[in-house]
Amino acid sequence: MARRRYQRGHVFLRGKRGQRVWVGRYLEGVTTTGKRINKSVVLGEEKDFSGKKMALRALEPYLKKVNDINYRPATTGDVRGVRENLEGYGAANG
Repeated sequence: MARRRYQRGHVFLRGKRGQRVWVGRYLEGVTTTGKRINKSVVLGEEKDFSGKKMALRALEPYLKKVNDINYRPATTGDVRGVRENLEGYGAANG
């Protein structure tokens, strides 16, 4: 699966009235098992930003690494996990 060229991320408000915070989410990479790694970051309180666009701007430093042209997602997992997946694949197909 090809990596997307650019991510903008997603921001939303979480919490109760008076205690709301802006949260940003973005996709960091894919593990060896094929699962996506979704990152979530608390950007600040609602009163710190004038709106959604300002919260998106606060998310940009987190996306800078992911949007870099030379970015390669770090694979998580160990050899044992890969071996178990391959053994399971062989048992299911043959």
